[in-house]
Order: sequence, then structure tokens, then C-alpha cells
Amino acid sequence: MMKKLLLTLGFACLSVYIQAQTAWNYDFANASGSLTTGSSTTNSGDASPAFLPAPGANPTSSTPQTARVRLASDGTSKFEFVNSGVTLGSGSRLLITGGTSTSKFSIYNIEGTLSGSVSFKVRFKPTTSGQWIFAYGKNNGVNNTYSGNAALPTTENEVFAGLRWVPQSDGSIKFYTRADGSTWSTNNKFTFEADVDYAIEVLCNNSSSSVNYTKNSTSYTIAANAYHVWVNGTQVEASTGNYDFAHGGLAGNTLLTDFLFYGVYSSSASTIFPQAYVDDFNYANYIEPNLLPVTLVSFTAQKQGPAAQLSWTTASEQNNLRFDIERSTDGKIFTVIGSRDGAGNSTVDQHYAYTDYQPEQGVNYYRLVQYDYNGKATVFDPKAVDFGIGGSSLKVLSSPGSSELQVSISAEKASSGKLYVYSVQGKKLVEQTALLNKGANMLTVDASGLQPGIYVIAYNGTGQVITGKFVR
Repeated sequence: MMKKLLLTLGFACLSVYIQAQTAWNYDFANASGSLTTGSSTTNSGDASPAFLPAPGANPTSSTPQTARVRLASDGTSKFEFVNSGVTLGSGSRLLITGGTSTSKFSIYNIEGTLSGSVSFKVRFKPTTSGQWIFAYGKNNGVNNTYSGNAALPTTENEVFAGLRWVPQSDGSIKFYTRADGSTWSTNNKFTFEADVDYAIEVLCNNSSSSVNYTKNSTSYTIAANAYHVWVNGTQVEASTGNYDFAHGGLAGNTLLTDFLFYGVYSSSASTIFPQAYVDDFNYANYIEPNLLPVTLVSFTAQKQGPAAQLSWTTASEQNNLRFDIERSTDGKIFTVIGSRDGAGNSTVDQHYAYTDYQPEQGVNYYRLVQYDYNGKATVFDPKAVDFGIGGSSLKVLSSPGSSELQVSISAEKASSGKLYVYSVQGKKLVEQTALLNKGANMLTVDASGLQPGIYVIAYNGTGQVITGKFVR
């Protein structure tokens, strides 16, 4: 089984030792297969990985990292690689079914750090049963929650950062954080829902000093022994005006070496076992002073006739592979509609543009997702463009003398039909088949046989006729 592993290496000189700063990308590439009982482990460097791909190697420690899955013994849980049907991540995703006991995915024995980060993508399927838990910390040699089978115990000194999601009967998902060694605190500052893709990023500082970083050209500070949470590019408040989440039961100045994600079924809630997709785990044993390889100084989205014109400028770029342009009609579920190559490394302004010729009617939300060479993605805040809910219209955009006509049609509904060009005397000069989507459409018509003059253009389709005039 092939696995994409990308490492970013650097060295930070500390007062008593040298720590190799490393970032690992652990996706599931095109893995396949499923497990329904038992457990499976794969160590970094394994020539023939088991169910899971091999994790990355530690830069200075001879102890390998271990990726592990554990399933309920009664066959109620399942791990399955899925590469179709959902938009989350890329390639294969890991679909986890929570059983009557923990269905746990974990990576442990990561080279230790006092300040580090873990990010991943998750999508919860609808249910009213069970719960999902993410934790980042360190095995204590007793409970060993990250490498063992059990759920988090009531009193837990292995967790620095803990997140918990509990599905509700109304379709919402309650969100909790681990505030100490035993308490889950409700967080109402961010609303989670089923069937929505979420990019989770947790930045942890278990040192006795604050740690600074920059995101979206804004500087942030993590207090000592605290952590920050970001969801889909939005920072989550711990409480009103406070973004420092109190750490769990793990003692201060303890190295962070392990993380997990697991689900478990609650038989009293529902007969539907909880399911979630996960993908694109990125983790690092340091926090970069600037988390973004790109400094974005402007991003605009404007209505330009029937199209949306997007423009953005960067002041600097480091290892910038590309930008994906994503669109949404509800501001929650985004779809990639295009991309632009990045400049790689640059210290001068770089200007980018993209035109969406087929926006949806109503409000369209556009956002940029930047990818660097190690696979890490950064999501920027969306911009909105309102195309209203007006009636159908037709407009020829091409310049006089062009051999082709660019015809913009805004349709109230999808249909198939014919596009015609007539002389002002009513003679049919052009006829071609046309398929329209609801909303904005851009069609190309051969105009090489048209002489200078005034023409009538018309679309005649199922249930709608749209006409206009143009000058050649």
C-alpha cells in the first residue's frame, strides 16, 4: 500500500538541546479495504504496511511512529476506506463506524514537543447516537489511552487538548472541550451539523511561556498551557472574547507525542450507529511563527455582468503550490470550481484573477484555499456576490468583428433547445443546439459568416424563449 508522506524539516536551537522541527502529512492516498474486528498497527518504515498506511519517521528518535485502529470486539464497528460519494479531502477517506465500544484511530510515539499542532478534516453522518472524541497529549504508561483500547477515563491525565461532538435529535451536533482532567465543557461558539465538511486545526502550547503565530495576516498569541481551535478558517472562542482553551489533565511542560480520534455508540439513543469520515491529518512538533506560506493582502469578488470576477494579491509567498477557488450557495458547503498556480517563492506582489461565468442565482460565496508543497491547506474567509433572483436575460458580449460570439444567458430554469441568429429581415443565419443550466450560462456561436450589421439572437427551449439584439 502506497502512502504519501511529506516532511518539512528545520532545526530550532534551544538552550540545552536541538529539536528537529518536523511537519508530517498523513492522508490515506488511494488506500482500500475494510476492518470489522480486532486492531491493526503500522509503524513508520514498514515495508509492507497493514491496513493503515505507514506514518512518517521521527527525525532524531529511533522509536518509530505508530498508526493504529481498534474496533469493538462484537463486530458492531468498522473502518473502511472510501474514495467516492463525499467531497471530503482527496483520494481515499477513512469511514469510521462507532461500535458498542471505541472505534479508535490514533498516531502515537511522535517526537515530543511542548508546542505543536494537529489538523484534520471530518464529516459527521446524521445520527442521534453516540459521540466522537479527538484528543492530543501523551500516554502516561498506565492508561495508555492513545495506544490502547479503552475510551478516555473519567479522570484523565493524558489529555492536553480534547474535543467532543455529540449528535442531537434535531440534526445539530453539540460541541464540547476538555477543560481539566475530568470535565467536558459545552461550547456554543461554533455550530456543527451533519453532512458538512469541517477542517479542524488545534494549536497547542504546553510550555510555561506564550507562543505567537500569524494567520490571515493577523498575529495571535497562545497563552502558556493553553490551546487554540480553528474550524474552516474561523477561530473558535473558548468564551466570549477569549480564545485560549484551558488544557486538560496533562501536566504542564509535558511533551506532546500522541493523538487520537474515536467514535462510540450509545444504545439508549438510537439504533443508528454513528459514522464519520476523516482525512488529511497534518501534525507538527512545533508551531511556526507564521503558519501561512502566503501573505494575502487583498481578495475581492465582484459582479461583472452575468459573471463574478475574483481578484487577489499576495505580498509574499513561500512554497505556494496553488490556489483552489471554491463556491457555495449557503456559505457552508463549498465546491471547487477552478484553480490558479501559485508563484512558489516570492517576495514581491503577485496578482491573481478568476472569472466565474456560471454563478448560481442568488448569493454566491467564494473562497480561496491555498495549498503549499507539503500538502497543507489554508482556507481564507469567503466573499459574497449577489446575483438576485431576476428573470431570464440574454446578452452578446463579443466585440464587433470577432469570429465568435460569446453569448451570456441567464435562465430561470434548466432546459434544452436551439440558439438562433436572424437578420433584421427575419432570415435564419445560424442554428445550433444549446443546453442551459439554471442561472448563468456562457455559450459560443460561430460568427464567421456574419457581415457587419444588426442581428437578432434567440434561444427557444423547453418552456422558455429568450431574445436579444446585437451589432456585428
